[in-house]
Amino acid sequence: MKHNFKLFIFDMDGTLVDTEGLYVQSLIAACLDRDFELEQEAANMMIYGKAWSSIYADMELLNPGLFKSEDDVKLSSSVHFDNLLKDRDPAIKPSVKLLKELATENKVCIVSGSSREHIAHFIDLLDIADDVDFYIGSEDYSQGKPDPQCFLQAAAKVGVHPEECLVFEDSNAGVTAAKNAGMYCVGFKCKENPQDISHTDLLLSCLSQFSFARITS
Repeated sequence: MKHNFKLFIFDMDGTLVDTEGLYVQSLIAACLDRDFELEQEAANMMIYGKAWSSIYADMELLNPGLFKSEDDVKLSSSVHFDNLLKDRDPAIKPSVKLLKELATENKVCIVSGSSREHIAHFIDLLDIADDVDFYIGSEDYSQGKPDPQCFLQAAAKVGVHPEECLVFEDSNAGVTAAKNAGMYCVGFKCKENPQDISHTDLLLSCLSQFSFARITS
């Protein structure tokens, strides 16, 4: 694999693991617990690429008072999420395969809006601890995506220029952050993801489609 990149950066949720799909089902189940039927399409719009504060705000607009707070909707959904996770493999296998392939000859890291604990859990679950050089979670930076701070921090950690980094992202905020950082971005968009990530440098429906030959300068 000949290229000019010195660091490959993967997002976690929605890129390496299908946690967002599980949270869609979890939110629907949490709403049913309270006798409210949330449509799949509406749940997709609420979950993909969104923080819990945004999810709660959207729920308040749709059904005021159904959940008492941001923590209420998060905890109510998380109970179902944990149960679903017991019976399902959340790995997005082509993405994990690509990470492992790139890691054989390159520096690879994970930069996520989730907590370090969350990232560490899924690194163990995916068995990629030996492939990931380091990871950056929400505790490590003050400005979240679309601010480029987290990606610039990753580049600085290994002493490379932003233009020497390639980012794999699935969210509008993530793609925007990568582009704001001056990095090349490969966007991954599954059919369930309602977000617009057309401003990415290369748009794929599966990371198995990735090749350096497809990269344009």
